[in-house]
Amino acid sequence: MASPGLNFKDRRNELGWVALASIGAAFAYFTLWIIVVPLLEEDSGALLDEVFFPIDRFLVLRAITIAGVVMASVVVTSLGVISVRHGLGGS
Repeated sequence: MASPGLNFKDRRNELGWVALASIGAAFAYFTLWIIVVPLLEEDSGALLDEVFFPIDRFLVLRAITIAGVVMASVVVTSLGVISVRHGLGGS
């Protein structure tokens, strides 16, 4: 007898929605922190920084930049390896 519950496709679908929601929430959080909060008045911006954004803004920007460089390096290296294996390089 088959166990009740979700099949593999439904689980992947739910996991995809959870991933999409969490990435969207993280994007909104960092957008507010990096772009919107510095544009607020001094008092309300300082209050939001203390309550919702306890880490230094520039430390987070450095971490995001380093992560982006690492991801770009992995993509370029992977494309290079694939092109060399399949003979897609020049000459």
